[in-house]
Amino acid sequence: NRNWKGQYSYSGSIFADWRCLIDDSENSLLYGHNMGNGTMFHAIKYYKDEAWGLEHPYFEVATLDKRFLYKVLSVNVLNGLEGADFEYWNCVNLNRREYEEFITNIRNSAEVWYGDDENLPEYGKNRIITLQTCNSGASDGIRCVLFAQCIGEY
Repeated sequence: NRNWKGQYSYSGSIFADWRCLIDDSENSLLYGHNMGNGTMFHAIKYYKDEAWGLEHPYFEVATLDKRFLYKVLSVNVLNGLEGADFEYWNCVNLNRREYEEFITNIRNSAEVWYGDDENLPEYGKNRIITLQTCNSGASDGIRCVLFAQCIGEY
């Protein structure tokens, strides 16, 4: 219940997994609440509507010194720690084989796939970002997860 400045905030803050560096890791995992007032990661669930997702294929993530542009690959509705299709939350620092398996798992478990099957992200070339929130606001362990590939930084 603190924002990025350390001040009290009911909705807390979006934060990165401690194992990743957004400008270096093959996959960066960010967590945020699905707030009923439309803030934080509330909009992730809209990507379950393919028409909406096709109209909003890009998003930006800013750090204190850089901005990153991402193109959405998929939205996936996955179980958290219990009964997950794959351990997406443990896919941060990956070797080539793990990265390729990660992309395959994302594709195979996608609720809606926005990626290009002929031009999948490549190890060492395309960093991925994973945005995770709860699917419904309930504490049922089900997560709505958006996967995207970095297409530029500035």
